[in-house]
Amino acid sequence: MKTNSYFLWISVLLSILIISGICFAQYDDELLLEDQTDMSCIPENLNTIYDSLATGEVQDVKMEYSFGTEYYKNKNYKEAVPYLWKAFLNGDDQYSRAAVRKLADSYFSQSMVDSTLIVCYKGLEKFPDLTTLHHYAGSLQNTLGKVNCAIPHFENLVQNTKEGKELVEYLKTLALLYLKNNDERAVDMQKRVVELVPDDAEQSDLLASMMDMLVDPEEALAQRKENFTKFPDNTDYALDYGDAAVRAGKFEEAIKPLSVAISKDPKVKAYNLRAQAYESLGSYSKAINDYKSALNLEPSNADLMLNIANNYKFLNNFSSAKYWVGRALGTKPGYGKAYITMGEIIEASVPYCQKQRKNSKTTFEDKLVYEKAKEQYDYAKRDPAYNSKARNKINYLQSLLPTKEDRFMNQGKSITSSCYDFVK
Repeated sequence: MKTNSYFLWISVLLSILIISGICFAQYDDELLLEDQTDMSCIPENLNTIYDSLATGEVQDVKMEYSFGTEYYKNKNYKEAVPYLWKAFLNGDDQYSRAAVRKLADSYFSQSMVDSTLIVCYKGLEKFPDLTTLHHYAGSLQNTLGKVNCAIPHFENLVQNTKEGKELVEYLKTLALLYLKNNDERAVDMQKRVVELVPDDAEQSDLLASMMDMLVDPEEALAQRKENFTKFPDNTDYALDYGDAAVRAGKFEEAIKPLSVAISKDPKVKAYNLRAQAYESLGSYSKAINDYKSALNLEPSNADLMLNIANNYKFLNNFSSAKYWVGRALGTKPGYGKAYITMGEIIEASVPYCQKQRKNSKTTFEDKLVYEKAKEQYDYAKRDPAYNSKARNKINYLQSLLPTKEDRFMNQGKSITSSCYDFVK
């Protein structure tokens, strides 16, 4: 069997590790990408030098499997392979399944890409739902740039993996594979990722990007409007129409269907969407009322509390905004998003207070307030999901913070203005 180059194998290894949740890396080598219009997913020849071992004699299978397993455990893969092939070819389902899993891993561990693919596809002929083989075959095809070949394997893995980090990684990979094919199913897969890891801001951003790329907002909106018009009492159609209107930026249009949905079947999603619409229209008090109604349905939802805080910020009611951030942190201690929100509230107070004193010049006191915002972003950095965003916020603030000269010229001064009472 053929052995591919060392560098190709390192690339494949990285792909496997990504899917296993062990590491996260991006592999990009145009030399490995192939024209998918002229490819065969399954190796053209699945024959091996071990096919002659298929004698049909099963009496020694247990012993052959034991020998192979012992070599395999000691990572003596070259010696393990013949025994495992014999157990795979001649054993009953129990021994055959176990042997082919070890065979695939043995070839993979020896950096033998072609051999791994051959044993995977021979194994899948006999055990079409064996996830280990789909894992290796899908990962190798993905790394080789064969998107259409990789997709069926990851579809199987998603279908047969019920929960946990593995499912998240498989969903993420399948979403990206669909995206490469401009397949709208990428959105469905990414939505499942976001449902499973709701605090991962990067995955939520990726979902939004996928929707922008794959779904025409106007087309989606027109279809949902038609459904709602035909069946105005259908709460599902009302909610879908309102959702599409919000995503398309048609906030006035979204209010009616969302109000219908809320009146008939009040749910967090409907309140949340209508609040977003009100917020975008500058009706912050109405947005607050809707977020509070949603919070009554989900009393421990920290994100709803932060949405309320943001709208109080827009109303320049910074004390109330601070209160709701505190509620969020009480519900979800250490939540980076809450510290980001508090930092933004503090930042927003500076131009407001400058306007109140009718002087837009940045004073030493204003700089001390910006420093308070930075402290919040420093706290946010402790949350890995918001570390990057917090660092960007801090970088932006650098020019607004007190310098050594400022401190020397303003020794003993602190924040004293009543406008900044909430931050003292």
